[in-house]
Parts: sequence; structure tokens; C-alpha cells
Amino acid sequence: MTAALRRGVGAFWRRAYEENVTGMAAMVAYNLMLSVFPFALLLLFITGQLLQSSDVQTTILRDLQELFPSTEQDTLRSTLDDLRARSTEIGIVAIVAGLWIGASFWGAMDTAFCRIYHVECRGWWAQKRFSLIMLAVVALFLAASVAVPAAESFVLAGTDNLPLGLDDIDWLGNLVVIAGGLLISFLVLCVIYWAVPKGHLPWRAVWPGALFMSLAAGIANFVFPLYLVNLSTIGQFGRIVSFVLIALLWFYALALGLLAGGVINALRFELHDTGTVRGMTAEFQSLRERDDPREEPERERMGA
Repeated sequence: MTAALRRGVGAFWRRAYEENVTGMAAMVAYNLMLSVFPFALLLLFITGQLLQSSDVQTTILRDLQELFPSTEQDTLRSTLDDLRARSTEIGIVAIVAGLWIGASFWGAMDTAFCRIYHVECRGWWAQKRFSLIMLAVVALFLAASVAVPAAESFVLAGTDNLPLGLDDIDWLGNLVVIAGGLLISFLVLCVIYWAVPKGHLPWRAVWPGALFMSLAAGIANFVFPLYLVNLSTIGQFGRIVSFVLIALLWFYALALGLLAGGVINALRFELHDTGTVRGMTAEFQSLRERDDPREEPERERMGA
């Protein structure tokens, strides 16, 4: 068991190193980070629509005065009026930016996965068409994520009269919420690992990476805030710099985890397809040797 685990970890490390997973994770993280901007524009658009109501505008103005006490009321009111007047333009820009950046993100995922899985990459037009389909899938999952908290509240509300005294267990409700979140993450990741590699993979090459990533993300969501509060000294750089550093670190960790799950799936698929894990196909190895003349002397030296 220990030897098999050691061989598996070694195969994972070799594949991740050979395919430059850390470098491709930076590419994916960059496109993932850009998605923050259309999301911020979308929030501004929603705020502009809410400002059509005078009562809501008064409430928002009062909250802003509490957040920015040194800012004059006329300045805040003028800003809200401009936001309300330009909400349509902001919404259009948010849609266009979301489509473009979303397509770039899924294109980066396709480029990374076709290298990890050793499959053919999609062409430019096919990649954009695939990206639009995945954006529609993401929209459905976002709608589901909005409905899930309501469903969880409904489930938790029905735990008051459980038999055998289960309603007295305080952590039972938290366990239900955590399990629901992990299940949603697992389903989303299964769709990603099944749909992104061209040609689609069988179930046995989908669920291992999805399970790894969902569990890793759940652990990170619990450990990372504790690390920032108790151990990290990143707050010494100031609020803005600290926020940027934390965001960059989180996006890179998320992208690295996604690609690590892809490596796990690729190795499992290769093991079931060929009966062994070779690290690279012969065709891919020949391409590497053709592109990098140093590969062949190094391989001959190791063989000697």
C-alpha cells in the first residue's frame, strides 16, 4: 500500500512538473482574477437599479455616510445620482466584459487541460463556442447556489422535532450546510472535468479530481481564514495591499487546485487506458524533443 502510494505521488509529481502545472495555473488564475471586474460592474448595475426607489436611495446614502463620515452629503448624493443615471450603460459593459473575460477563462482552462490530458486543443472558434456554453452552465449553477441557502434554511427549520433527541445536537445543522456546500462543489467540478477536455472523459477519470478539489477547497475555506487571523503578518502591509495579496494568493491556489485535479484524472485515465502510467505519450515526448534539443541528450544520459 505504501509503495503504491509512493509510486502514485511520484507519477503525479512528474506529470505536474513535465506539464508545467504551476505556470499554467498562473495563466488560469490571471483570467479568473479578471472576472472580478465584470462582477463589480454587475453589482454597480444592480445598485443603480435599486436607486430608482427614493427609500432605497435614502437608506444607501445613510449607510455611506456612516462608512465615509468625512465625505460631504452632497458629494455622496451626486455620486448616487450619476450611478442611477448610468446604470444601463454599466449593465451593458458588465455583460460584454463578462462574456469576453468568461470566454478567455474557459479558453485558458481548455489550453491547460489539453496539455495535461494530451488531447487535441479546440480551435479558436470552437473554443469560443464552448466558452459560451460553459458560461450558460455557470449561470445555472449560480442560480442553483442562490436557491440552495433557502433550501438549507427550510431543512434546518424542520430539525426542531427530530426523533432520538437529534434536534439537541448543535453541530447537526452545520454539518448539513457543509455537506450541501461540498456536494454542490463536487457537482460543479464534475461538469468541469468532464466537459473541458476535448472528447469528454469517462466517469472514472472525472470523479477523483472533483473529489480531491472539493475536499481541498473545503479544508482551505476553513484553514485559510484561521491562518490569516492567527499566523499571517500580511496585514502589516496595509489594507489595500493586503487585500490584493490575499486575492492573488487565493486565485492562484484555486487555479492550482483545479489543474492538480486534472492531473489526478489524467493519470487515472492513462492507467485504465494503457495499464500503466508512463508520464508522457510517445508522440508528446517526440514533440518535446523536437522543440527542445536538450531533451534527447538528457534522456540518453539517464538511460546510460
